[in-house]
Amino acid sequence: MHALRWIAFVLIAFVDTIGFAADPPARPSIKGLVTDSAGAPVPGATVYIWTAGVKTGYSTFCPSCYADCGKYSETNDRGEFEITSLDPDLQFQLMVAKHGYPPTSKSRIDPQLATLVQITLPPLPALPKDPEQTISGIVTDLDGKPVANAMVSPEMITWQAPPGESNGAGGAVDGLDKFTITDQQGRFTLAYSVRPVKQWQLRVDARGFAGAMFKGEYSEKASRGLKIGPGAIVRGRLLLNGTPVTDAELELSHAANMGGFYLGRQRIGTDKEGHFLFANVPIADFPKDQQTEFAEQMHPLDGWWIAPTLDSLRARGAIAPKLVHVSQHSQIIDVGDIELGPSLHIKGRVVCEDGNPVPEGSHISIENPTAWETSLQPIAQDGTFTLDGLHSGDWIIHTSIPGYNISPTNPSKHYDGLQGRLDSSLDNFLVVVDSKTKREYAASMPPYEPFKSVDPNKLPTQSP
Repeated sequence: MHALRWIAFVLIAFVDTIGFAADPPARPSIKGLVTDSAGAPVPGATVYIWTAGVKTGYSTFCPSCYADCGKYSETNDRGEFEITSLDPDLQFQLMVAKHGYPPTSKSRIDPQLATLVQITLPPLPALPKDPEQTISGIVTDLDGKPVANAMVSPEMITWQAPPGESNGAGGAVDGLDKFTITDQQGRFTLAYSVRPVKQWQLRVDARGFAGAMFKGEYSEKASRGLKIGPGAIVRGRLLLNGTPVTDAELELSHAANMGGFYLGRQRIGTDKEGHFLFANVPIADFPKDQQTEFAEQMHPLDGWWIAPTLDSLRARGAIAPKLVHVSQHSQIIDVGDIELGPSLHIKGRVVCEDGNPVPEGSHISIENPTAWETSLQPIAQDGTFTLDGLHSGDWIIHTSIPGYNISPTNPSKHYDGLQGRLDSSLDNFLVVVDSKTKREYAASMPPYEPFKSVDPNKLPTQSP
């Protein structure tokens, strides 16, 4: 089944389970102006609705799955555009494409705000003369048909370097194109202005398709086509004591959370019946020679962790992450009913070893080292904090306190955090921070011991 028909079929089936709502009487428009860096209008630019999201609560659809996504308008001779009849409950990300300019995006556009959206297109740098500093290719679907308006971005590049020197980089790299958009024939070109590139690792995202990673690419190989497919569907229902849990957010995170393999994460909300649906879940289609033993055993490449986000549930309930395996395109994985259990919490106080009060604006966070569930909470002026909505299992606690780090006097300290297992709620949990300890970064490995608090009899004296 073609990718677009596939996703449309699945979303119609999902919407049918939650019922239809009448459109509001008035559907607003987004009006704007596209100019170049000198302020001159840019005619003939295409402005797309790229992604969307709800203004409040949690979205029950993927960011590119809303009906308004894909709408577009071309700028007139004065650089003006208008995209009409939009959902007033959504905010949008716009993408602007025009030959001779780099693609440019603008996020969090509220169509109900009566302002003119102004978008400036920077000049497009000239391509390097050395062909080894660029990569060109084509993006196609599984049937070999070109995919237009796909986003192609470099995840990592490598180059020839003497022993002992860096031979690669990823993320934001000076001189490396951040991304490009395929034309109507699916073609693209990316450049690195600094030096010749030995190999490229590319990420491709397109509406109606699953995100895909391509490792060890070069132009001749990419010209034969980077094939992308619809991915899989993961769906289910969230319950508490048999009752649907509404307006909760779930996260689906790729288990292979390491450089070169990680396919990202998705977040989606539950509807009024507790249903959730993740669309276009990527397939880990890496060549066997790139699947390391570590990735196979510790972080399965076809594995995805599914769990409610901590901040959306709070004390309503909790459940440990569930691992699902995604192996092929057009696969539908129904995890059924996920029943929440009682939630746990950690309540306590942060104490500065020098006796000073905790600085204003300080925070404490907790994360699960398996599915990387996270929650960031403020620390009150008196040092008290609450971390709730937790399930039993392994956790890592970090602090973000200007001028202070977690002190070695904490029994559960492990490098830059507190590492431990949580089997029941903890009250009066004490955390000591000091200004002398430097942050140390290292992987946290099991087994975890139960969390241990600082002895209250050994706390430093606090300043009044």
